[in-house]
Amino acid sequence: MHREPKTRAADPKLGPHGGRTTVSASGDMVRKTFYIDRVTENALRDEAYQTRRSEADIVREALQERYGIE
Repeated sequence: MHREPKTRAADPKLGPHGGRTTVSASGDMVRKTFYIDRVTENALRDEAYQTRRSEADIVREALQERYGIE
């Protein structure tokens, strides 16, 4: 059985189901997956809760500080 390859949506600012997403709306974000240990995960979750920020924002900020990116 031959299957056609999956293609991306014509508009790169649309999510997988055709809707607009906050990440894709910016146009210059990419998705990365990584693994962290449970202690780090708990610290990240706690900081996100206490500061009312997303875990992704905290990780982005830490990476930007580490690599001197504005």
